[in-house]
Formats: sequence, structure tokens, C-alpha cells
Amino acid sequence: YETICPVNFSFDDSNSMITDVDFYRLFGSLPEGVRCYIVLDSCFSGGMAESSRAVCSRARRHPEADRIDLEVRRRAAESRGVVRRTVTNTIAGKVAVVSACLENQTASDASINGEAAGAFTYFFWDTIMKHPAQSLVTNVALTAERLAAAGYEQVPTITGPDYIAEPFLAKP
Repeated sequence: YETICPVNFSFDDSNSMITDVDFYRLFGSLPEGVRCYIVLDSCFSGGMAESSRAVCSRARRHPEADRIDLEVRRRAAESRGVVRRTVTNTIAGKVAVVSACLENQTASDASINGEAAGAFTYFFWDTIMKHPAQSLVTNVALTAERLAAAGYEQVPTITGPDYIAEPFLAKP
């Protein structure tokens, strides 16, 4: 599973995490016309919108071994009749997911104007406030430029339905 580990996460309590399956259960049945935006400012968050990977989001020291392990697990599951489902195919048409970084990157913490903040959250929010009529796609791209200019290596991403290319906070 792709998994979010909140601040109260515990390895001893599976209810303390949020998995891609939880995302599907929460957002997979949104009524037509509802727009849902999820913003994740967390390490390795770029993989949350696409759960076709069985390897949990973590720093991968041996990506080739992870790929081989994933393939072995996929084949074993398929031989037992397990059907592979991806969140991308089930909720991507209904939910916009903005991630602070790629699935193999960390999301930087920062001290900005003497305040602790997630670097992505700070720059993303500031960009949206400066350009409310821009689309989320444009604002994520502008945020990426600002992060790079400030020396951060993380690359924010956005996936979702067509409305991510429409003006975000503009009044109709």
C-alpha cells in the first residue's frame, strides 16, 4: 500500500495510518460534479495518487531489489486470483491530488520569516494567494519554480481530472 503516517502513527495500530485503499473508500464514490482537492505536504507523497505499487512509500536504497520484489509479489497475488486495482484508475477522474514532492523525494521543512513551515505549503499557499485565478496546474508549476529558486530539490506534482486546468479560486 501507499501509506500516509500521521503524527499519531503507530506500527502497533493499523488504524493509525491512511492507505490508498482508505483513499479509495473515502473518495471513490463522490457524486458527479463534486470537486475534491487533496494537498499532501509529506515525504514521498508523489506516489499516493497511484497505488499500483505494492512497495510502501519509503526511502529506497535498493530500487532494483524493490522492483524485483514487487514483481514477485504481483505474480504471487495474481496466481491466487487477486485482482490488481489502482487508485489512479478509480478516483483520478474525481479527485485532484497535489503532492509536495515525487515519490522518491523528501518534503523539506523550513523556517520562513522565523516561522516553522513546510517549504511546499508555504510557497504553494503564497502562490495561490498571488494568482487565485490561475489553474492548479499553473500554480503547482509556479510553486516548483519558486522552490527550486529557493534551493529546495523537491518537485511537486499534480494529478487529477480535467478541472485541475481550470481557474482554481476565481469567482465565476
